[in-house]
Amino acid sequence: MKNINKLLVAAVLLVAAASAKADEHKYTVSILPGVSIPAFGLWESNGTSGTNINFGYNSSFYTAIAADYRLNNYLAAGLEIGRDWKHSPKQLPPTGTGAEMSSVQVTPYVRVFKKVDEFTPYGILGLGMYSMHENEFDAPGDGYAQAARTSTYLGFNVGGGVMYDINKDLQLGIDLRLHHVFSNMSDYNEDTGNVDNIAANTFNTSLKAQYGFDL
Repeated sequence: MKNINKLLVAAVLLVAAASAKADEHKYTVSILPGVSIPAFGLWESNGTSGTNINFGYNSSFYTAIAADYRLNNYLAAGLEIGRDWKHSPKQLPPTGTGAEMSSVQVTPYVRVFKKVDEFTPYGILGLGMYSMHENEFDAPGDGYAQAARTSTYLGFNVGGGVMYDINKDLQLGIDLRLHHVFSNMSDYNEDTGNVDNIAANTFNTSLKAQYGFDL
């Protein structure tokens, strides 16, 4: 009987140790596939007065990879690299072609989290560089033309999400983020008749798979 009790105690301790390990991984790596939805200002909609042409941008497929280091039971710091693959213009002049937008982000971040049973809600703030690329735009019949251009700007992202434990190492969840790029790329504003700067703002919704490990 004593041997059985010892085995039961040992089994409980092993289960507890495995559960604790799930909460105590020092490192995580994540992949985030999702969608990037333009929001606010000329990035989302460029007015329709005058020529009735909306030069705003459509949604794009989005992917990111991230890795971070747990500083304590509530805080981690890491680096995320993401890409908006192609935002196509909502509308162009009848003879217009091109002008698709893509971007690459490299953003260090901090993540605040709290383990609640199998769930881990978190908030995240990232600050770094966004490289914006616009394909060549040509509309000869309408007098518009613009060469391809690439510029890099400071930007940030803020949001949060919640993860669910699949096992002691793997979590799955959802990530919601607002990205703001301090872009000075310019475009014609149909509402004002001026050439205005475009601040790129997107809502990014992603599925997130996160793997934890220790070195």
